[in-house]
Amino acid sequence: MAYPAFDDPKLGEIYRYWLSKRRDGKHPRRADIRPAELGAAVRHINLIDVIREPGKALQYRHRLIGTHNIEWLGRDATGRMVDESLYGPATAAILASLNRIVAEARPFYRRNRMDWNNQKFLIHESVEMPLSDDSHAVAIILRGASFRPAASQDDPPPVFEALPLD
Repeated sequence: MAYPAFDDPKLGEIYRYWLSKRRDGKHPRRADIRPAELGAAVRHINLIDVIREPGKALQYRHRLIGTHNIEWLGRDATGRMVDESLYGPATAAILASLNRIVAEARPFYRRNRMDWNNQKFLIHESVEMPLSDDSHAVAIILRGASFRPAASQDDPPPVFEALPLD
């Protein structure tokens, strides 16, 4: 398999780990993921709960934020909803991408210059992958994220694209 070239190799480790946990063409369950197996890459992960309520749009809550992400962003969003109070004007785009991960039940790659959380000086890169519950519905999004300083001329076009499954 030709894996994508991640700027941060830790994201490749997380992605390959997720792929290794797939069975019979299905994405892994949360119970299949053992944080200790990720080694140092565990600092880069986030777990985002998918909240389903009849008659309502999907909602998302940060279950866990890795220490790498807390250090770079200067905040711990564990337990907080993915909403405007956390993401401001970027909320609609973030929710649309999370909805796509759930609808397609496949991994995605994201890279963008941050324009929220007053962090316009960071380049954000992530791999975002579905985890299922026992009914095989996407219940959690496993996200590996990395950040780096952006130079003034460093303004890559935003990317949000599906990753290969095999």
